Amino acid sequence: MCETERIAVSHPAEVVVIDKIAAQLERELAEPFEPNYPSRLAAARDGVLHNYRERMGEHGWVERVSLEQT
Repeated sequence: MCETERIAVSHPAEVVVIDKIAAQLERELAEPFEPNYPSRLAAARDGVLHNYRERMGEHGWVERVSLEQT
């Protein structure tokens, strides 16, 4: 991803592993089902990006990644 600025998999097995990890997280995490989860998620995302920008500046590769909303 760092070289291409795209997230891609090179083998279907990678998708299987990502799916299994996501399923395990869903079984273990209670937070996504709490009413305040959207605001907690937004705060966590903002914190991660803030910390990244403090260390890397505001013109790093992550700023150029094309985001697709689902």
